[in-house]
Amino acid sequence: MRQGEHPKKRETKTYRWNVPKRSGPGPSDPNCIPWVYYSTVNFVKDTYSGLMGPLIICREGVLNEKGRRSDVDYEFVLLFLVFNENESWYLDDNIKKYLNKDPRDFKHTDDFEESNRMHAINGKIFGNLHGLIMNEDTMTNWYLLGLGSEVDIHTIHYHAESFLFKIDKSYREDVYDLFPGTFQTIELFADHPGTWLLHCHVSDHIHAGMETTYTVLRNIDNRIPYSTKSPSGGASHPATVPSNEDPNKEQLYFFGKNLGPRGAKAALVILFIIGLLLLIVTVILSLRLRSARRQVAYREVQSCALPTDAL
Repeated sequence: MRQGEHPKKRETKTYRWNVPKRSGPGPSDPNCIPWVYYSTVNFVKDTYSGLMGPLIICREGVLNEKGRRSDVDYEFVLLFLVFNENESWYLDDNIKKYLNKDPRDFKHTDDFEESNRMHAINGKIFGNLHGLIMNEDTMTNWYLLGLGSEVDIHTIHYHAESFLFKIDKSYREDVYDLFPGTFQTIELFADHPGTWLLHCHVSDHIHAGMETTYTVLRNIDNRIPYSTKSPSGGASHPATVPSNEDPNKEQLYFFGKNLGPRGAKAALVILFIIGLLLLIVTVILSLRLRSARRQVAYREVQSCALPTDAL
């Protein structure tokens, strides 16, 4: 299609993009980075009606023959947006359907308009976004998308897990600041089994429903959630961990040995136990030394005492 054209009602058009190298990941970027597509026919109404979606651009060689990433186990896309349904194309239809009233005679009160501002993740509120499921010890990439107005300043918090994001260098956090018109890939190694909260930390937003949960299944659960990897004849997925050869990946060395996440945890536990034992030994020796000093002082006083026959 030529620029400026748009499909008519019930008409199907195929778009083809030529993706220049400058639109892909840079030298310090993750292997895949997100963009968005959206309509500019009526930008506000189209956006608040949900006419948008992700465009993921990857380095050459990262995608397999089926167009899926070969370097991670799971991919998730999250759009954080306060949908103002007062500006939606569907407003009149919703008034007819849910209020059983004529939109031409309906008076918009402040409470009504506030009730139509949906603080949503992928259009879902209050934990109704399902499918964020992954196996333990797997590498996941999350594409965070920010759109909207001045109220769409979000602080994305992952409970139980931390992640890496790259802006020239790698940074580890469990909260990411997202602004309208910004998009970011975060790399999360899922190693804490359980169901955990994922939400925007702006108090008004979380109270209005900008929250959901994600689940990390234990390897022993024998359940296989959706994976971006192609099936391999029922064989289990090996855990994808950062490669030693990638300088952008975080590495932890202990006595010259490169430790993975589990090894790092074990090393911390061992160091904690050793420190605790040293503390106990120090306390015992201190008490023994104090007792010995008291005994020496008592003997000195005894040796200075006068004999009873001198009285």
